[in-house]
Amino acid sequence: MSTADGSTLTLNSAVVKAGLDPAKIAACAATPASADAIKSLEKLAEDLNISKTPTLVINGRQVSATTPYETIKEIVLYQAKLDRVAAQ
Repeated sequence: MSTADGSTLTLNSAVVKAGLDPAKIAACAATPASADAIKSLEKLAEDLNISKTPTLVINGRQVSATTPYETIKEIVLYQAKLDRVAAQ
């Protein structure tokens, strides 16, 4: 994905695998509303000091994407207990 063409091919492949039409997705992505939504999300990420994806945030705290699942689960359950939210 180091080139625009590589990125487009990768994204189109994902779109097709999801059962969607790459042309329709590209048309939607090219709209001013989509551009505004992306700019808004970029601004939010900047405000939260998030510079890469994926980034996991639990109750306002960043958790490394390399954190093991069981550790993330413990963090979520602990936070749910603090917030008095029933765990499922």
